[in-house]
Amino acid sequence: MELQKIYKGRDIDWVGRWFTISRERGFNTIATLGKIDLKTNHVEYFRFCHSETDAAGGMLKWLQDQGYDIDKLPPSGTRAEPSFFKRIVAIINAFRSSKKKSIKWRYYNATCDGPNINNEIHWIVFGPSEVERLTKYVKSKKLSHNSYLLTKFNGMILPRFLDCNDTGEWLFPANMRTTDSKLNEFANQSSAINITTDIYTTGEDVHYQIKQCLTDNVHWGNWYLANIGKIVGMCGMRLLAGNGKKPNMHFGTFSNVGFMQTPGLKEEELNRDEAYIGAPPGTVKYPISVAVIGWNGNMTITLKIHPCICPNRMLPPKILNEIKQSILKDIK
Repeated sequence: MELQKIYKGRDIDWVGRWFTISRERGFNTIATLGKIDLKTNHVEYFRFCHSETDAAGGMLKWLQDQGYDIDKLPPSGTRAEPSFFKRIVAIINAFRSSKKKSIKWRYYNATCDGPNINNEIHWIVFGPSEVERLTKYVKSKKLSHNSYLLTKFNGMILPRFLDCNDTGEWLFPANMRTTDSKLNEFANQSSAINITTDIYTTGEDVHYQIKQCLTDNVHWGNWYLANIGKIVGMCGMRLLAGNGKKPNMHFGTFSNVGFMQTPGLKEEELNRDEAYIGAPPGTVKYPISVAVIGWNGNMTITLKIHPCICPNRMLPPKILNEIKQSILKDIK
């Protein structure tokens, strides 16, 4: 995907440059999207380097390549950029929000990484009626899809892989495509917040953390820090990144790309036998990857568990099926 041609004459994608540095350090930076024919379960994959775009930008590019008349995705719920004083406060809040510490995995092989590492993607699908029941369920619990699903995956995955009830952080990306964004639509426009959990963390706690981080503009603070390349350049960013050998400090990433539908079609014209999946690169630094995409009323959830903590490659699909059955039990 020749996105560098699109960038010509526009601002440099400094967030994407962090992935360039990661690739230089030998880490995988290839993200994946997939289009599923639900009648046959055939998946058409679309892979891109995270240094060029994020999941939303990759989705936009792929839709355009398929011939859809769409020049941008709907803006996120991210509020407009804060005032100068609030930016300073946001950066301070971003520093305070992260409680980074090395995680005690039951099994951990830090050398098990690279661009070609065996890191399969597994997925489950919920149909329109199931999504509707899920929406009603989370509202009745005063939660969101994100807080409910992150809690569910957190509680059903971590006990299998942690050496003890250790605490750690999930990286929770935030789409920074505001209604007044002047950045290239294909650039990495994702910031993030950190959600601290252990195996007993409740949905209410996760929901509170997400809400509080957004209220405190932590995502904006991390956005400014991620764009520090504007000040220090690539040389400074490489120094800040170090040698890439710092201990693992995140459980993984939880991404919600959003709920979308085929552009230009009315509700009754939508193809309900079509869905999309997505997955971030996944590395030894973020060994568990969960991604949610809504398309034409369907909702997919993908799971990748890096071999560095899970050498048994039969385990991830088993865990994902158990999670689906648990969700269906909740919303029955």
